[in-house]
Amino acid sequence: MRATPVIFAVLAVTVGAITPPDATADWIGDYYPLVMNATWTFQNADPPFDQYTESVFDPFEYDGHPAVRRGEDLSEHTVASSDGSTVTVYAEVHGGVLFDYAEDVVFGEFEDGTMFEICPGGECDTLLIRRWDALDPVIRDIYDIDPSLTDVVVISSYDRDYDSNIHNDILAYGLPGGIDPPTGAVTNIDWYQRDVGLAATRDIDAETGDFGWYYYLIDYAVGVGDASGTPDAVVLHQNYPNPFNPGTSIGYVLAEAAPVTLTIHDAAGRLVKTLDGGTPRVAGHHTATWRGSDDLGRPQASGTYFCRLRAAGNERTMRMTLVR
Repeated sequence: MRATPVIFAVLAVTVGAITPPDATADWIGDYYPLVMNATWTFQNADPPFDQYTESVFDPFEYDGHPAVRRGEDLSEHTVASSDGSTVTVYAEVHGGVLFDYAEDVVFGEFEDGTMFEICPGGECDTLLIRRWDALDPVIRDIYDIDPSLTDVVVISSYDRDYDSNIHNDILAYGLPGGIDPPTGAVTNIDWYQRDVGLAATRDIDAETGDFGWYYYLIDYAVGVGDASGTPDAVVLHQNYPNPFNPGTSIGYVLAEAAPVTLTIHDAAGRLVKTLDGGTPRVAGHHTATWRGSDDLGRPQASGTYFCRLRAAGNERTMRMTLVR
């Protein structure tokens, strides 16, 4: 049975009441989207290769605040809201049981990629966030990060009931000046892709430091609808991964059934590949894959390409980067 990743965990550091600093980066919009109907599907890298899907659902008022649920279902989710530059977490639900935070937990980001957290009057886990592309490639290999992910940040969760394990030293590499890792064992590592959200999560045994399960993103749909749950007529998502080699997934959403034309063009506008030539598609989310070749199967050179979607009288275009 998969253990549900807890990204915002209430653990064991007391922080006095402090004034939240001004966030200078749109962390919530980039790395933790709280857009109604957005979904993320993950698959275990190990047998039995099970999957699970998280989504943003059920806008409601929680303790006088507008909020949404983000998680698997009503029995496993986080209650949170955002103002565009910070995210506020009010509670978590596990096994259908509500765990209300003694005080709201507020997260945000500085321009250098470090995260601040505000846990006034209560206990709070310390999470660190930083740009993964600043790390040594050898360290990237340790955690099986796809090298094509060029704009990723990492969050580490700690449990202070255990002694530090080797991952404390690994994840402390290259931290901005003045940022000290907390005392305690690393128990979970999550990495986030800009404009996508959670891209992968790896469990670590707090006592031994051994790797546990490793779930990675296989499909996503961010920004499918607004707070009313009504989607746009046609939505074309940014391909993932991007940049990519050799292949990439392209997601799109139709509000109603319609024939779809999905094509790839080079920087000069020339047609390179037809992924869909007018096939009728039902309403909902769809995914296509481009493997970097033209209609004759010839591999294409590194560079910028454009994906064009036509459906229901609408046209959407998205830029992609192929790196050989």
